[in-house]
Amino acid sequence: MTEVVQLTKLQELAYGEMSGDLSLRTNGLDEVMQGAGFDTRLSRTFEREMWEKWVLLGAVGGITCLMGGNVGDIASAPGGADFSLRFLDKVTAVVTAVGRKPSEVFLTDKSSIKAPGIFYDRV
Repeated sequence: MTEVVQLTKLQELAYGEMSGDLSLRTNGLDEVMQGAGFDTRLSRTFEREMWEKWVLLGAVGGITCLMGGNVGDIASAPGGADFSLRFLDKVTAVVTAVGRKPSEVFLTDKSSIKAPGIFYDRV
């Protein structure tokens, strides 16, 4: 039997204004979302976090499609982790080119709720 280990808090919902400002709208939403039964968070860096989510989805989706396997199989295959890190670099370069560089915490910190497990050896 295969054991599934959840390494990230995928059930978290972040929201905020694209400008990073607080507003009556986002403050009101935050009041409603507290106690919703899953983790919610009002973010002052919402736009960057949306781009980081795109990096996550683009990298993991692209890697698993191109390599034809799941993250665990790819990471344990010869050259799999190296390919994955190079693919992540390409996705990150695209996002950075449009002026939305992901934070270093997102890319390197194992405790980051957004960091995909396959990239943990990047530090």
